[in-house]
Amino acid sequence: MPFVHLERTLWDLRDSDGRPIRASDPDRGAWLRTRGARGNLRPEVERLLAAPRTMAAAARLLLQQHFTPALETSICDAVGLDVTGWHAQAVSIPGQRQTRARRGGFVEEVLHAYAYACAFCGFDGAIGRHPVGVEAAHVRWHSQDGPDEVNNALALCSLHHTLFDLGVLGLGPDLRIQVSRWYVARSTAGQAVDALHGQHAATPRPGHSAIDAQYVNWHQAQVFKRPATHAA
Repeated sequence: MPFVHLERTLWDLRDSDGRPIRASDPDRGAWLRTRGARGNLRPEVERLLAAPRTMAAAARLLLQQHFTPALETSICDAVGLDVTGWHAQAVSIPGQRQTRARRGGFVEEVLHAYAYACAFCGFDGAIGRHPVGVEAAHVRWHSQDGPDEVNNALALCSLHHTLFDLGVLGLGPDLRIQVSRWYVARSTAGQAVDALHGQHAATPRPGHSAIDAQYVNWHQAQVFKRPATHAA
């Protein structure tokens, strides 16, 4: 698409004589070339992009609004971003959506509903009375408007929480565990994930709501790396 359509709050578009190119002008390539059309970022945008904190603010915004916290480290490692000190450096962006606060008590409510054990493998490790390595996992991510409610959550061990958020593991409509066909492992420990395929995920204790199908469907469509492997 011709760059004349670029967002005008970012770009200053002019012809070879320095006259502004208006959105109502023809957008044919020949018309633009004969007039030596060129575009430059507006000075205020250039200044913003030159500020070291802008990258931090933009990256933080993308992570908060499009991903779940469990993926933050792996995403930043993959693209070479150092997030150290971001919360102190980041600047606010006009018009950005405010981060929705997590509901207090959500984690404890989910862990209690699943008897402090992983809904996929049953892991229930603890130090004394305190569970370790068992976490409250959203089915529909909090960043994607998933509610902090038991009907949108599972208690999962740290490993299976990560694999669930990465789309290696998923849930079918009948709440049977699914393993992505793209997952591969050679070790006995790695292949133990394959063994989960087709098993029923644990359900909450009586008095707690079961997972709502709409959240399972969201995870299947947006996160799980389909197709699922075939049952053995």
